[in-house]
Amino acid sequence: MADEDLYTLALGQMDKIHAAGKPFFLHIITTSNHRPFTFLADRVNFPQHSRQGAVAYTDWSIADFITRAQDKPYFADTVFVITADHEAASAGNASIPINRCHIPLWIYAPSHFKPQQVNRLSSQIDIPPTLLSLLHFSY
Repeated sequence: MADEDLYTLALGQMDKIHAAGKPFFLHIITTSNHRPFTFLADRVNFPQHSRQGAVAYTDWSIADFITRAQDKPYFADTVFVITADHEAASAGNASIPINRCHIPLWIYAPSHFKPQQVNRLSSQIDIPPTLLSLLHFSY
């Protein structure tokens, strides 16, 4: 499934849950950035089945998702967390090569957090306490 289609489905779910007056948590896993690296041809200027094209499409679809979400009534109160499960060079290894597990993490909530870059060694297990801390929750 193309990332943008998955994001369209997610936005529909978010709309429905918000309309019911309920808070929501969605976990979305995309696959466009995995083999066979296919994406909609008119979205990025890279050849099909190329890793560079898949990465560019992933970036495009995230930007498109955030742009579409900005028009939603719940946008100002939503925290978007975007990360990866592994970097490309680690695929297929039986052991976990720590030097190949450098992945991005974006925490985006412009009405709550000022933009900053943090260069601190952390792990995916650090994401929940980091979010709770940023939101001033006791954990």
